[in-house]
Amino acid sequence: PNTAVPQAFYNQAEGITRLSTETGAGQWGSALAFACARFDLECKVYMVRASYDGKPYRRSIMETWGASVTPSPSPETNAGRAVLGQDPDSPGSLGIAISEAVEDAAQRDDTHYSLGSVLNHVLLHQTVIGLELKEQLAQAGIEPDVLVACVGGGSNFGGFTFPLLAEKLAGRRQGRVVAVEPTAAPTLTEGRFEYDLGDQAGMVPLIPMYTLGADFIPAPIHAGGLRYHGDSALVSLLRKEDHIEAVAYPQSKIFEAAVQFARTEGILPAPEPAHAIRAVIDEALRCKEEGRSETIVFNLCGHGHFDMQAYIDYFAGKLEDHEYSEDEVAMALAGCGGGPQNNPAVQGSGGGGGKTYDGPKVDLAFWNGFTGGDGPYMQKLVDQFNSEEKNINVSMNTVEWETYYQKVPAAVQSGKGPDVGVMHVDSLATNAAWLRARTCGSSPA
Repeated sequence: PNTAVPQAFYNQAEGITRLSTETGAGQWGSALAFACARFDLECKVYMVRASYDGKPYRRSIMETWGASVTPSPSPETNAGRAVLGQDPDSPGSLGIAISEAVEDAAQRDDTHYSLGSVLNHVLLHQTVIGLELKEQLAQAGIEPDVLVACVGGGSNFGGFTFPLLAEKLAGRRQGRVVAVEPTAAPTLTEGRFEYDLGDQAGMVPLIPMYTLGADFIPAPIHAGGLRYHGDSALVSLLRKEDHIEAVAYPQSKIFEAAVQFARTEGILPAPEPAHAIRAVIDEALRCKEEGRSETIVFNLCGHGHFDMQAYIDYFAGKLEDHEYSEDEVAMALAGCGGGPQNNPAVQGSGGGGGKTYDGPKVDLAFWNGFTGGDGPYMQKLVDQFNSEEKNINVSMNTVEWETYYQKVPAAVQSGKGPDVGVMHVDSLATNAAWLRARTCGSSPA
């Protein structure tokens, strides 16, 4: 409710009567459903299919508070229908559900989209957790050596750690900060830091973050709240600058830790914070081996009373661990899950990277706006490339920059877009939607 309540409050004050959102395991959807009920707003929740089917009690509590809950991907939106057209049995993902919720809001004047993670204002609202932690630590006279929290989009991790991280960056605190994620969605540990779309359909702005690619659909693990292809821009930057650490665990390991914690503390944790518990146990074992005494603080951000099927599966030995090889991660980062095997231009034993290409013959259309003095030089480079590569032929099409950004999207939509194109850096964000459509194969190569 830390961010659900203010979002509902301000939307009601603006005259909005309906909010749409996505939810993974259902915690955020439940929070927004409750907040909407308090402020007499309608609430539409697109719940990731894997959790919609596997966590019926969370779905039920949202409906109890008055929300309308739809499994995502759904036939209700263009984004959902597109996914179902490719995979009728898709388990869904947060990226897909976000696309559906945004599209829903865009089609109705009475509706705004509400997000429960990733964005800066959400993490700001959630810092009430970290502020409370600071007060508790001060009352107990404790200085933490290690802070640990699970991370998906970043709301829990940021809310818990940012108030103390701010003091660490200012030189007033010491200690390590550890983000814990599932090996089924290893964004901070194996992803790449770059501008990427926050949703699958390309309806939201580009975000600088660690990502596995907007089309990456994590395996349907029980920790549905952590099944996101990217991370908060703020969390990602902290990771990029080495202010925080990141580790990843398979779900069998996290449930082993969850059971140990439940039997020790009498508290049943949700799958998401069980990731943090796993890391805390490992940190404690490290201290034992090193003969050190350290204070380790973590955030138990949810109970597991609605996740009993996950525990049943664990005790029955039915949990599947999902870890990705370097090749699979590279494939995801290549865009749209296609990777090299779907692009003949990068197949063959040559493999790119400056080596000779010896795969099947490929014709590539190269568009640019070099109509000035740089045009002949670019043509010379293309001619040189064609003379050196027997199985690749590049044809260059030069268009005036004044009309380039109109002609290329039109060509893409008609299926006649270029295979390779030049674009000004400051035009990338504006043209992200059609650029991504071309990358994902809307226009045949």
